[in-house]
Amino acid sequence: MPEVSGCLPGGGAVAVIAFAVWARQTDFLGWQSGTIIALAAVLLVLAVLRWVIGVAPLVSFWVILLVGITVAIAAMWSMLYRPEAARSAQSS
Repeated sequence: MPEVSGCLPGGGAVAVIAFAVWARQTDFLGWQSGTIIALAAVLLVLAVLRWVIGVAPLVSFWVILLVGITVAIAAMWSMLYRPEAARSAQSS
């Protein structure tokens, strides 16, 4: 029976995908949410591999950490890059 922590990357990936699809509706450019969805797919693959064959905990740690950092940076970029808001602020 797999340990519970093996399911955490999969649950996190599903949540990240759901939020990225939701954010995609208001993105000025779609590449940020597309990148986030692709990184969440990497987490899903990691969760399946941990469940099926077992991946070393150190490898899982680094993959989850780096994916999390990249998702945070892309999400922040998407939030801050709003050219239409900048143009309307300049015209006022």
